[in-house]
Amino acid sequence: MSESNKLISPAKIGDLSLGCPLIVAPVQTGYGKQTGEVTEEHFSFWERRSEHAGAVIVEPFFLEPHLRQIPTQIGIHSDEMLPGLARLAGKIKARGARAIAHLNHPGRMANPAIPENIYLSSSDKPCKNGGKKPTRMNIRQIEEAQDLFAKAALRAEKAGFDLVELQFGDGYLIAQFLSPDLNDRDDTYGGTMENRFRFALEVLAKVKESCSLPVVARISGSEMFEGGFDITEMLQFSRALEKAGVSAINVSSGSVCETPAWHFQHVSIAKRKTWEMASQIKAELRVPVITGGQVNSKQDINQILDGGMADFATVGKQLIADPDFLGKVLGHIAGPVRPCLACLEGCVGGIHRANKLSCTINPRVGRDEAQLAETPWKKKIAVVGGGPAGMEAALVLKERGHDVTLFEKDKLGGQLNLASLAPRKRNLNKLIAYYKQRVEKEIKAVLRTPEPEELVREYELVLLAHGSVQADPNIPGLEEFAGIEILDPRNMPRGKNVVIIGEGFSAVDAAEALADNNNSVTLVCKSREILPDSQMISRNIAVRSLENLNVRILVKSEVTRKKGDRVFVNYQGREQVIEGVDRVVVLEGMLPSSDYEKELRGKVDLCKAGDCRLVGSAIDAIHSGYECARLV
Repeated sequence: MSESNKLISPAKIGDLSLGCPLIVAPVQTGYGKQTGEVTEEHFSFWERRSEHAGAVIVEPFFLEPHLRQIPTQIGIHSDEMLPGLARLAGKIKARGARAIAHLNHPGRMANPAIPENIYLSSSDKPCKNGGKKPTRMNIRQIEEAQDLFAKAALRAEKAGFDLVELQFGDGYLIAQFLSPDLNDRDDTYGGTMENRFRFALEVLAKVKESCSLPVVARISGSEMFEGGFDITEMLQFSRALEKAGVSAINVSSGSVCETPAWHFQHVSIAKRKTWEMASQIKAELRVPVITGGQVNSKQDINQILDGGMADFATVGKQLIADPDFLGKVLGHIAGPVRPCLACLEGCVGGIHRANKLSCTINPRVGRDEAQLAETPWKKKIAVVGGGPAGMEAALVLKERGHDVTLFEKDKLGGQLNLASLAPRKRNLNKLIAYYKQRVEKEIKAVLRTPEPEELVREYELVLLAHGSVQADPNIPGLEEFAGIEILDPRNMPRGKNVVIIGEGFSAVDAAEALADNNNSVTLVCKSREILPDSQMISRNIAVRSLENLNVRILVKSEVTRKKGDRVFVNYQGREQVIEGVDRVVVLEGMLPSSDYEKELRGKVDLCKAGDCRLVGSAIDAIHSGYECARLV
């Protein structure tokens, strides 16, 4: 079957036909209420992403209020939830997709920040990465948990869902019984592999007794750490699930506790590994196999489907970044794909920071279902600065109907062009390419620095997005230092002793690049850890990367002075001296650029976006550009 035919051909799970083999993966949104009810935000988010999909696995439903992963999770614990759930399923199905209810008991991974939560598991071992000590479940508690799954499945059927997916992997409760690392029981639910399978198989049996819906089992192909279960055991588990009557198996990888980078599919993870485990399982089964993880291009989908790795491909975070991704893959919608960077800063980070989904590169998440208002007052607008804030602003202004010219002194991309040179930031090139393709097609882009007089004379409004400047670090003896431009290969030293001052992504990027070029690197940061504003997964991966590159990290430290080739550091209250320093790189203390303001203020309408308004991260710049343009 040809690639195009595979993508558009119906596929089956059990006796249920799906319009195509593309399934939307479950994504926590945080759009709910404390009561667990479905909200209008849920309807908008999931309805939009149902277009062009064969099926949609809705975000995890909690089975009891004291078993929540986030405070605003959707509940399926009571019949009172049925009207909202029914409306949600109906909206998905109205778009031509099948609606799948994802049922999960978190076990010991229930959110410790929610006061009424309880913590249950196969043993009393807490998560090594943080969390409450769980209660070792007795037989009565095991049976009660199984009944929760069965009752939830029946409610899903009553609400009009087409299938149910049972979470048997990813480090949640059922996986906590499967895992030989965690399960130290000596009863019928522990010890041998067959005993560790028992809880899951009994859940499946009770769910099949309670409802008539096809059942998908989600499993991790491997926990991806020594001592956890691996693909060998999961092959046997998959055969047991098939024999017990499961309709399909959805293969992920990792554990939300021990290996969250695999569970959430951080960009540092080799995405094909999960697909390859799915392929091994598919070779052993007759029931269809589903897989995904960092599926963010048509090529990825083709590898999974045409390569015979699975029967269905799931797409999750890419649909946060670009809700039209499936339509573009299928050829129904024109235009480049806004790429998911798998950075986890907006999606996972947004849930952890604010209990609400966001996206680094898509500022419309949470409000993207509402069309931008077309302006009743079309203006001629100049955007000064072709970095992420300026390009986003220019595109939004154009979408709203304004006549836009974008000025950039060098080349489109701004600081992203330098950041993309860092060893672990190559994927930024996809974002740069996306913006360049759209800007060059939709916007008049001029690669030069405009004169203030020209801006006043030719334009009704000027949107400044020309970035930030380095403040004087005010370190005695430090007369020369480099900035982010050190990442340019023309500026990159080799075999030198380099001190970096900073703690954010740019400092980490520079440290990795310098160490990668055989430099001895010391990173000096004021906070108690690097990347203090980042989410935990990215921070931990950065720390391991720097350690592997032998970068010395001095936390809670500050450079106090420099004398010759000696740099003096206040290291946690004690003075340390770094000898033989060849270069100092300063990557903190940026200030908004004030260029143009004095010449333009009072002569033309002004607004500012990105670092020239408030110095921040890439997510801040893109969101600032969007918001400024939306309000013009």
